[in-house]
Amino acid sequence: MSMQKKKVKNNFWFYIAIILLILVVGYLTYEGISGRVVSEESVGSFACGGGDGSIGNPYQVCNWTDLDNVRRNLSANYILMKSLSSNDGDYFVKWNPIGATLCDFSFSGSFNGNGNYI
Repeated sequence: MSMQKKKVKNNFWFYIAIILLILVVGYLTYEGISGRVVSEESVGSFACGGGDGSIGNPYQVCNWTDLDNVRRNLSANYILMKSLSSNDGDYFVKWNPIGATLCDFSFSGSFNGNGNYI
């Protein structure tokens, strides 16, 4: 086998291994933070302290930190208890969108704005 063919063959398997690693890490991350298991530990605490994430008793979002905690359980239900502004003390200058396109980390719960704005 020529050196060129051997090099191409080795590169092929290297890239296959990298792709498989990305898929496995993506799957494990998805299962760990996508909200498949609903518990208070997975979501963290909310400033308002109310709700259990169910439709009848959604988690209450009162500040930017609470809103950031939504990413910890993408299938729960939430209600915004007051308007959020960039002037609020816990506003994140570098806000990261909730959910992602890689491995379908999309938000599948509900978010009731309750007449408030963000």
